Amino acid sequence: MIRRSLAAAVLAAAVWVVLPLWQGEDLATVPPAISAAGAPARLDGPAPDPVRYAYAPTCDQEPACSHWNLVSAGRRWWLPGASAVNQLALSADGTLAAYWLDAKRGNVVHDLTTGRIRPLPVAKDAIGVEEGLQPLFSPDNRYLMMQRDQDPPEVVDLVGGTVRRMPYVGAVRGWSASGLVFAATEPARDLPGYVARTIFTIRTPEGRPLRALTLPGDLSATGALSPSGRTLATPARQATPEAMATTGIVFTGDRPRTLTPHPPPGWTVTGILRWQDERTLVAAIGDEEGRHGYVTLDAETGATGAPAIVERPAADLPFVWTDPVVGSLS
Repeated sequence: MIRRSLAAAVLAAAVWVVLPLWQGEDLATVPPAISAAGAPARLDGPAPDPVRYAYAPTCDQEPACSHWNLVSAGRRWWLPGASAVNQLALSADGTLAAYWLDAKRGNVVHDLTTGRIRPLPVAKDAIGVEEGLQPLFSPDNRYLMMQRDQDPPEVVDLVGGTVRRMPYVGAVRGWSASGLVFAATEPARDLPGYVARTIFTIRTPEGRPLRALTLPGDLSATGALSPSGRTLATPARQATPEAMATTGIVFTGDRPRTLTPHPPPGWTVTGILRWQDERTLVAAIGDEEGRHGYVTLDAETGATGAPAIVERPAADLPFVWTDPVVGSLS
């Protein structure tokens, strides 16, 4: 039944072309300084490599510790004007960032490949609030979803510069290839016990409903829907004396199956962040030393790529961990 329901929910793929951003003011074009000895350098222009992840530290080394830090292939920068107390979004390919720019008192989109910074045509506090939902770029980088508290989400067209408020049909769970994915959970009254079902709704960036599908069972509450909408990947967890352990990944859809992940030695999979493409997941990992990282995970074999590791800082520095924002793990 689940297979038939999901197969009927295959999305009509929307063909999106990534065009240049709308014309606006260029705020930064200076080449960046390169980090020395691992210390974050100020990023005033293009980053030479796609950004793998960003994090907001709380430590004593200024000015880097009060701003978002970006990490790519062996390099770290701090992002001037991007205060660590505000939200930041990274595109999945690590080439775009969106954040509140202190100097302009407004939200901006930052092309990390060129250093160009453009204003976003949204409310002045749409990203710059701690309680707001993490902003999300669409897979093709054309759209940016933003939401504050319980307000309906807004979708910014980064090509045309328009903003559209979406109807509230549940919590935003991410993007598919065709649109924004919402999820709402309700009791499954036709099943015994305390079982819930999750209703997924996919809407185009313009707000038009595309598809809706319902999945029974509590597992669907933490699952990630693939770009095509054909497959749901959910971590299977087991309680141990130390913590909750991920024992496998359950796939429901066209080919229901359970996959055993193979993380790097000494690491375990702790969750699923998103799908990178129809065959590849981005998974969170952790080790016994308390380090955290992210890997790409083959949805067919369970093999993982090289991890992007968020290292803990020196023990003598006070530090408050925030969830890092993951960009490109390619």
